[in-house]
Amino acid sequence: MVYRAIIFWGCIIVAVFTFASCDQTPYEVEYLDGFSLHITKWYNNHTAAISITNDAGAPHVLQEQKVQEEILKRNLTMDYELVTYNLRDEVREYFIDYLIPNGFGVFGHGHKHINHDELSYEEAYDSFKKLYELMVEMGMTPISYAYPTGGGWRESTQRALADAGFLSGRNHRTRYHDRVNIVPGNTMALDNWYYLPTLVMQDYNFAQNEETINNCAELIPYLDDALDNTAWLIKTYHAIGNESGWGFFDWDEFIKALDEIKSRDFWSVSMDNATRYVKQRKTARVDLYDTSDDDIYSLDMELLLDIDPELFCHPMTVKVEFPERLLNKKYGLYKNEELKKEFTVTSDGHYFNLIPFESYSIVELYAE
Repeated sequence: MVYRAIIFWGCIIVAVFTFASCDQTPYEVEYLDGFSLHITKWYNNHTAAISITNDAGAPHVLQEQKVQEEILKRNLTMDYELVTYNLRDEVREYFIDYLIPNGFGVFGHGHKHINHDELSYEEAYDSFKKLYELMVEMGMTPISYAYPTGGGWRESTQRALADAGFLSGRNHRTRYHDRVNIVPGNTMALDNWYYLPTLVMQDYNFAQNEETINNCAELIPYLDDALDNTAWLIKTYHAIGNESGWGFFDWDEFIKALDEIKSRDFWSVSMDNATRYVKQRKTARVDLYDTSDDDIYSLDMELLLDIDPELFCHPMTVKVEFPERLLNKKYGLYKNEELKKEFTVTSDGHYFNLIPFESYSIVELYAE
């Protein structure tokens, strides 16, 4: 079967779907004679999001390679820390040549592994800025950060991190587990991006700290609660399967936890990309243009943001519901005139992953 698609560029009607700058999800609006669009809370319409972070300063060692194999086997993601002072060449190369190309995230963890709350604002800023600049030199885009030694609680430290250019900061507190759900429910924004909560994964037998999450059974209620609240959850590990390491977490319990995550509808995502998506979602809008001519029905569609397009470039998932008159007809989604997807319109609507500021067209397809 041969299809032909004709795209007629015009500008007849413009409908704009805008997320209001408030903390609640705005209502959906109707488009072009029966169309409606909705940007999903999480990418690929997942119910909730989870970031698995690993404060392991030597990601290239054999035990960490075993961890990475289990992550990749399940198509999950994991973030690794980066401390830039006296960074060994083999660690630098492992980040650049293996971790990043294989989808692992990188978060800043200090130029030096020190408590920045013991520094003045100016000293903390200089430290954060040095880390930021070195990450850029390594070809990275610095976004997320995790305070070493459980610090980061001072307002001046958080302000220094923000002023240095980072967009989010993760804490390392083991209490207040009732506060670990980030942007739950209809929440669109955060009051404080620079003290994000985390669940600290640490074996009780090693740490003698019953406030940490000591095994998979203790984790499960938090996973389910995040799903119930459509929230973003961050987990923090240290020495996975390494009984001599600080913050040891049992290997078998780690594997069980990965399987529990995989069995649920989580978007496994780096802290960088979760930060991007939440910030993008608050300001995103979709422009929809009717570009039909007498022969063919077509629409042009573009996802726009009110924030830096070079930094905020993560694809967003948009659900499009079509009017009844277009049901059971075949369409193609084009990006820059290249066919990306063919679909038949149904009453359930269709999901599209759109890159901000790229041009897309939905064009009726005909069989010859």
